[in-house]
Amino acid sequence: MIAPLFLEIRAIESRVPVGAGIVLEISHRVSRELEMETVELNRDRTHIRVESLGEDARAFELTGADHIRERRLHPLAGVGRLFVAPAGAEWTSQLNLLDYASPFAAGSYRFSLVYRYGDAEGDTVATNEVSIEVYPAPAAEPSWRWFTSASPGDEFCMVSEVQDGDRARW
Repeated sequence: MIAPLFLEIRAIESRVPVGAGIVLEISHRVSRELEMETVELNRDRTHIRVESLGEDARAFELTGADHIRERRLHPLAGVGRLFVAPAGAEWTSQLNLLDYASPFAAGSYRFSLVYRYGDAEGDTVATNEVSIEVYPAPAAEPSWRWFTSASPGDEFCMVSEVQDGDRARW
Protein backbone atom coordinates (compact mmCIF):
# COMPACT_ATOMS: atom_id res chain seq x y z
CA MET A 1 0.00 0.00 0.00
CA ILE A 2 1.29 3.46 -0.89
CA ALA A 3 1.35 5.89 2.04
CA PRO A 4 -1.08 8.83 1.72
CA LEU A 5 1.59 11.19 3.02
CA PHE A 6 5.06 12.17 1.79
CA LEU A 7 7.44 14.04 4.09
CA GLU A 8 10.81 15.58 3.34
CA ILE A 9 13.07 17.58 5.63
CA ARG A 10 15.79 20.13 5.06
CA ALA A 11 18.01 22.02 7.46
CA ILE A 12 17.32 25.76 7.71
CA GLU A 13 21.05 26.15 8.49
CA SER A 14 23.65 23.43 7.88
CA ARG A 15 25.98 24.91 10.52
CA VAL A 16 24.92 26.42 13.85
CA PRO A 17 26.98 27.64 16.82
CA VAL A 18 26.82 25.84 20.14
CA GLY A 19 23.78 27.02 22.10
CA ALA A 20 21.70 27.91 19.04
CA GLY A 21 18.55 26.05 18.11
CA ILE A 22 18.43 23.64 15.19
CA VAL A 23 15.40 24.10 12.95
CA LEU A 24 14.25 21.59 10.35
CA GLU A 25 11.79 22.53 7.63
CA ILE A 26 9.27 19.78 6.85
CA SER A 27 7.62 19.60 3.42
CA HIS A 28 4.27 17.74 3.46
CA ARG A 29 2.39 16.32 0.49
CA VAL A 30 -0.92 14.47 0.95
CA SER A 31 -2.22 12.16 -1.81
CA ARG A 32 -5.61 11.38 -0.24
CA GLU A 33 -7.65 12.96 2.54
CA LEU A 34 -5.99 12.20 5.84
CA GLU A 35 -6.84 12.86 9.47
CA MET A 36 -3.55 13.66 11.14
CA GLU A 37 -1.73 15.54 13.88
CA THR A 38 0.84 18.25 13.35
CA VAL A 39 4.07 16.52 12.36
CA GLU A 40 6.36 19.12 13.93
CA LEU A 41 4.94 18.65 17.43
CA ASN A 42 2.64 15.95 18.80
CA ARG A 43 2.56 13.53 21.70
CA ASP A 44 3.80 10.27 20.13
CA ARG A 45 3.31 10.13 16.35
CA THR A 46 6.61 11.76 15.38
CA HIS A 47 9.94 10.20 16.26
CA ILE A 48 12.95 12.41 15.60
CA ARG A 49 15.97 10.22 14.96
CA VAL A 50 19.25 11.80 16.00
CA GLU A 51 22.63 10.29 15.26
CA SER A 52 25.77 11.98 16.52
CA LEU A 53 28.65 11.36 14.17
CA GLY A 54 32.33 11.03 15.01
CA GLU A 55 34.27 9.03 17.54
CA ASP A 56 31.55 9.24 20.24
CA ALA A 57 28.83 8.16 17.79
CA ARG A 58 25.47 7.38 19.35
CA ALA A 59 21.86 7.39 18.23
CA PHE A 60 18.67 8.30 20.07
CA GLU A 61 15.10 9.42 19.41
CA LEU A 62 13.09 12.41 20.56
CA THR A 63 9.28 12.42 20.88
CA GLY A 64 6.53 14.51 22.39
CA ALA A 65 7.38 12.96 25.78
CA ASP A 66 10.73 14.78 25.57
CA HIS A 67 8.88 18.02 24.79
CA ILE A 68 6.67 17.53 27.86
CA ARG A 69 9.70 16.85 30.04
CA GLU A 70 11.82 19.70 28.56
CA ARG A 71 9.01 22.26 28.94
CA ARG A 72 7.94 20.91 32.33
CA LEU A 73 4.35 20.47 31.17
CA HIS A 74 1.69 18.47 32.97
CA PRO A 75 1.89 14.83 31.77
CA LEU A 76 -1.66 15.06 30.38
CA ALA A 77 -1.10 18.39 28.60
CA GLY A 78 -2.30 18.62 25.03
CA VAL A 79 0.53 18.44 22.53
CA GLY A 80 -0.02 19.04 18.83
CA ARG A 81 -3.21 19.68 16.91
CA LEU A 82 -5.59 17.34 15.07
CA PHE A 83 -6.79 18.31 11.59
CA VAL A 84 -7.96 16.87 8.29
CA ALA A 85 -5.54 17.35 5.39
CA PRO A 86 -7.37 17.35 2.05
CA ALA A 87 -6.13 15.26 -0.88
CA GLY A 88 -3.53 17.14 -2.89
CA ALA A 89 -2.56 19.50 -0.05
CA GLU A 90 1.06 20.64 0.18
CA TRP A 91 2.63 22.82 2.87
CA THR A 92 5.75 23.32 4.94
CA SER A 93 6.23 23.66 8.68
CA GLN A 94 9.20 24.12 10.96
CA LEU A 95 10.35 21.76 13.67
CA ASN A 96 12.50 23.46 16.31
CA LEU A 97 14.61 20.94 18.20
CA LEU A 98 14.69 23.30 21.20
CA ASP A 99 11.06 22.22 21.70
CA TYR A 100 12.38 18.73 22.45
CA ALA A 101 15.86 19.06 23.97
CA SER A 102 18.50 21.46 25.22
CA PRO A 103 20.93 22.81 22.62
CA PHE A 104 23.25 20.22 21.14
CA ALA A 105 26.97 20.03 21.99
CA ALA A 106 29.59 20.73 19.34
CA GLY A 107 29.81 17.98 16.73
CA SER A 108 28.16 16.64 13.62
CA TYR A 109 24.65 15.20 13.68
CA ARG A 110 22.29 13.45 11.29
CA PHE A 111 18.53 13.88 11.65
CA SER A 112 15.48 12.15 10.18
CA LEU A 113 11.82 11.76 11.14
CA VAL A 114 9.40 8.87 11.27
CA TYR A 115 5.73 9.83 11.45
CA ARG A 116 2.83 7.45 12.18
CA TYR A 117 -0.16 8.68 10.18
CA GLY A 118 -2.55 5.84 11.05
CA ASP A 119 -3.32 3.47 13.89
CA ALA A 120 -1.79 0.31 12.38
CA GLU A 121 1.82 -0.54 13.13
CA GLY A 122 2.90 -0.17 9.50
CA ASP A 123 1.16 3.19 8.94
CA THR A 124 4.41 5.17 9.01
CA VAL A 125 6.44 7.33 6.67
CA ALA A 126 10.12 8.17 7.02
CA THR A 127 11.91 11.25 5.77
CA ASN A 128 15.27 11.74 4.19
CA GLU A 129 18.29 12.42 6.41
CA VAL A 130 19.95 15.80 6.87
CA SER A 131 23.33 16.53 8.43
CA ILE A 132 24.05 19.55 10.60
CA GLU A 133 27.28 20.68 12.19
CA VAL A 134 27.22 22.36 15.60
CA TYR A 135 30.44 24.32 15.97
CA PRO A 136 32.06 26.00 18.95
CA ALA A 137 32.03 29.79 18.89
CA PRO A 138 34.12 32.10 21.06
CA ALA A 139 32.18 33.44 24.02
CA ALA A 140 32.56 36.88 25.57
CA GLU A 141 32.76 37.46 29.30
CA PRO A 142 29.53 36.11 30.88
CA SER A 143 27.26 38.52 32.71
CA TRP A 144 24.13 38.29 34.81
CA ARG A 145 20.73 39.23 33.35
CA TRP A 146 17.13 39.23 34.58
CA PHE A 147 14.66 37.25 32.45
CA THR A 148 10.92 37.37 32.87
CA SER A 149 9.11 34.09 33.31
CA ALA A 150 5.61 32.74 33.85
CA SER A 151 6.21 32.47 37.59
CA PRO A 152 5.80 35.47 39.92
CA GLY A 153 9.56 35.65 40.51
CA ASP A 154 11.68 36.43 37.48
CA GLU A 155 14.79 34.41 36.69
CA PHE A 156 18.30 35.68 37.25
CA CYS A 157 20.61 33.87 34.86
CA MET A 158 24.18 34.08 33.66
CA VAL A 159 24.39 34.51 29.90
CA SER A 160 27.24 34.97 27.52
CA GLU A 161 27.42 36.61 24.13
CA VAL A 162 28.79 34.44 21.34
CA GLN A 163 30.37 36.07 18.34
CA ASP A 164 29.14 34.24 15.22
CA GLY A 165 30.74 35.92 12.23
CA ASP A 166 29.22 39.39 11.88
CA ARG A 167 26.47 38.88 14.43
CA ALA A 168 26.33 38.32 18.15
CA ARG A 169 24.04 35.74 19.78
CA TRP A 170 23.13 35.37 23.44
